[in-house]
Amino acid sequence: MAKDIVIVGSSEFAKEIEWIIKRSNCISRRYNFLGFIDNDISITNVIGNDDFLYHYDQELSVVIGIADTHIRRKLASIFCQNSHLRFPNLIDPSVIYPEDIQLGQGNIICAGSVITVDISIGSFNIINLNCTVGHQACLHDFITLNPGVNVSGDVVLEDGVNIGTGSQILQGRTIGANTIIGAGAVITCDIPNDCTAVGIPAKVIKDRRGNDYFG
Repeated sequence: MAKDIVIVGSSEFAKEIEWIIKRSNCISRRYNFLGFIDNDISITNVIGNDDFLYHYDQELSVVIGIADTHIRRKLASIFCQNSHLRFPNLIDPSVIYPEDIQLGQGNIICAGSVITVDISIGSFNIINLNCTVGHQACLHDFITLNPGVNVSGDVVLEDGVNIGTGSQILQGRTIGANTIIGAGAVITCDIPNDCTAVGIPAKVIKDRRGNDYFG
């Protein structure tokens, strides 16, 4: 029996998530898409706001379609308090991944991505279009990989990391919690928590308090 499902957010990315649901249903009808959740209820196909979802009293699958890692974390902490809500892993049918992959809940993995072996992926992560994740990589929670990111083997991405489009992370590197990596960067060394790093090779340019980095 198909499960009722909603998407939190109504952006173009949320529409891409709806497309994943439609593609998955073409193979096996798993979901009955009800609509989007957004605080602007005037938007087409928005069926309610955050408060509506917080108080929902029937079993419902929820996908948090918000790319911003901090907003996604905040919403997850609110909605997880409602025991009626479920947070499935939504994986496009074209994704290549092993059957024994370790997945938490609420992950979104978009079309064209390849996930290899002995990988651990936490909860509420977004792996966007055409990303690769190499062997023994460990992705914690609330991470965003934008399109075309290449994560090599043995890489560790800590909570809240946001990796820009087309970036490459070389073998065995660690990126600290809440760090932003600019588009097209190449990570050749470990990057600390709470900073922004850009360039080839990537260098830290700011901490998350907005201070210039002179380390």
